[in-house]
Amino acid sequence: MIADWNWFFSSLSQSAAAIVGIFGAFIITKIFSNQTAFSEKTAKLNNYLIEAKKIADDAKSYNMEWHNKHYNDGEYRKFHDFLDEHFPANESMEKITNQILEDFIDKSDFSRYSEKEEIKKELIYIASKVCETNVTAREEQEASDRADEIFKDTPIFKLLGGSETLSAMRNYNAFANGNSRSLYSTYDPIYKTNWDEVTKEREGLERSYLVAKHHARLVADLLQSTEGNPESPRQLSTALALVLCIFFIGVIYPLSFMPATHAPEISFTLETVLLHILSFKGALLSVISTAFTVIVLIFYRTHSGMKYPPKKLDELTKLKNAKSYCTYFKYIKDDDF
Repeated sequence: MIADWNWFFSSLSQSAAAIVGIFGAFIITKIFSNQTAFSEKTAKLNNYLIEAKKIADDAKSYNMEWHNKHYNDGEYRKFHDFLDEHFPANESMEKITNQILEDFIDKSDFSRYSEKEEIKKELIYIASKVCETNVTAREEQEASDRADEIFKDTPIFKLLGGSETLSAMRNYNAFANGNSRSLYSTYDPIYKTNWDEVTKEREGLERSYLVAKHHARLVADLLQSTEGNPESPRQLSTALALVLCIFFIGVIYPLSFMPATHAPEISFTLETVLLHILSFKGALLSVISTAFTVIVLIFYRTHSGMKYPPKKLDELTKLKNAKSYCTYFKYIKDDDF
């Protein structure tokens, strides 16, 4: 009868040890495999963040503010002509409605990289300065007319030829004023535009956008592969816990009854537990149990630690949109490339 119990405990512990060994080896192999994949993806994640900063810095190196000023300068000059043609001698900004500004912008060839509201502000500034100039010109003309009336009553007027002299003076003033029209702007005047340089800035920015667009595709692919932390599945955590339970229940606990001198009695009293632990057999089993538990905890910690930092994933999520790399990218339409 005692031999049967020894055989039972021996067979049970051997079978459980085999199960623990097989599944433990599989789990450990899987964890190592996941660790390799996790390391590769983590390296990619960091590289993509660094590469994104490089692309952003390259895009910002192109002076698009300078480009827009030179590109739009000709259109702003045309707006002066537009006001002279459609609103001659206009003194009121109320006549320059928002719709008039919108229509002028739509029909003109302003830089695609300019903010529409910024263009409108510049047009409003030009229109207001033209209105102020017209008011000043009218007041000066009225003052000149009054002076002429006073001048007519003086002896000098008759001495110099009367109305012919006055007419010649008026023609000269009209000629001088007509050839000295002021051009208004909120920035320093542009006397000459180097169109090769303007084109170079624009083409450089657009090349940078194409690089950002490709990088955004790579980022999207990486994010898809990291979704849900696939290298740290909950199933492996459960499997490690089950292996540890099988080891204690199926291997260590049966061995504590061997060699069996009588039919086993299940007891969990403090006296019984201390009796087993403080024995030589109990000490050996305790050392083995502690070592195995530590090994399982090490692999569990490794497994549970393979999770991607949420902060970096949030940064990558923003980089899925190529237009987030540079403020000027938002003006580019994907259909253009």
